[in-house]
Amino acid sequence: MISLQKLHHALAHSYNIKTNLSLGSLTIPLSAHHHRRDMRYLATKNLPIWHAESAQHLFICTENRLCEDTIIHLKAALDQHINTTHLSSDAHMSSIYIGLMITDCDIPHAIKKQVQKLRKFTWLKWGFHGWCERYIAIFSMTEQKLYVHRKGKDFVLPLTTYIYNEKG
Repeated sequence: MISLQKLHHALAHSYNIKTNLSLGSLTIPLSAHHHRRDMRYLATKNLPIWHAESAQHLFICTENRLCEDTIIHLKAALDQHINTTHLSSDAHMSSIYIGLMITDCDIPHAIKKQVQKLRKFTWLKWGFHGWCERYIAIFSMTEQKLYVHRKGKDFVLPLTTYIYNEKG
């Protein structure tokens, strides 16, 4: 299995990295946060035409044993974290929260189906402050396959491609 230290170095150029983050009762060994702000001005910076902020948050952990309780605890911890930390400025457009579990064990069929259905989409202040999305993903090192909701696949696929290529 790939070490979290290699992931830390791979993500460090684009993300703010935190280690041993506490989410409720869970301890996440590696989390990565990317914040982007775009602005357009009219003549000077004192006259902004528009501005938008977006953020992506990855919470990465390795699991030796997967069960439905593990998925439920991670989902609940992420939902609680979203409620307390999402951006609430006028410029906020979108925030994406992804819980990624990397595992060597066999994944039961029920868990594969459960993860592929897990997605939370929340409008903030009726859409005036953007939205938040939450996905749970599992990457199986033995099968070299990613299990995630279809709309979250594009956010996680580049990272899992790197994990697969670096496993040796």
